[in-house]
Amino acid sequence: MRKVITSFQKFSLVLTIFVVGLVLFNSSVEALEVPSKPSSGNILDNAEILSSEQEAQLNEQVRQIQLAGSSEIGVLTVKDAEGEDPAQFSVEIGRSWGIGSEENRNGILIFVSLANPKKIYIAVGTGLEGVLTDAQAGSISRDEIAPKFQEDQYFEGISAGITAVDQATKGQYTAKSSSKSGFGNILDIGFFALFLGIGL
Repeated sequence: MRKVITSFQKFSLVLTIFVVGLVLFNSSVEALEVPSKPSSGNILDNAEILSSEQEAQLNEQVRQIQLAGSSEIGVLTVKDAEGEDPAQFSVEIGRSWGIGSEENRNGILIFVSLANPKKIYIAVGTGLEGVLTDAQAGSISRDEIAPKFQEDQYFEGISAGITAVDQATKGQYTAKSSSKSGFGNILDIGFFALFLGIGL
């Protein structure tokens, strides 16, 4: 009887390992891959919501901000985050793209997922925490970007978000008095500060 139980236990262990391995394999296959940094600029529109002209305009907008020295801004849009934790995924993007300088840690990433509910996340480098607060990032997502997105004006929304975060880093942004978005489940507005070793 003891040998039978031992054999059964071994079989169960092997089966468990197989099942766990299969689940992990499927998760890795379905996981959203961290995209490579664009060959030029910091705007990557994987959701295909921008025209080539609009993408060029946004790249010029963030380039001028970077030249001014206040911050470095990146934008990534995806059709579906595919279950990825936006915070962790943004960390991986920031590290991969090298947004912001290692010395100043002044990177900002605007991450947009269009799958319902739509999500907007603003990731802020540790060097900018004192000037671009969680409350301001939330207000920018809610009051500057979200209203444009509701009208499918994605270029205008992203551009407004870029302008607002740049103003915030210079102490020139004033949050709207209202704290309610009024969008129900249309947009899942998120904001958080990231703590990366380099870049963001």
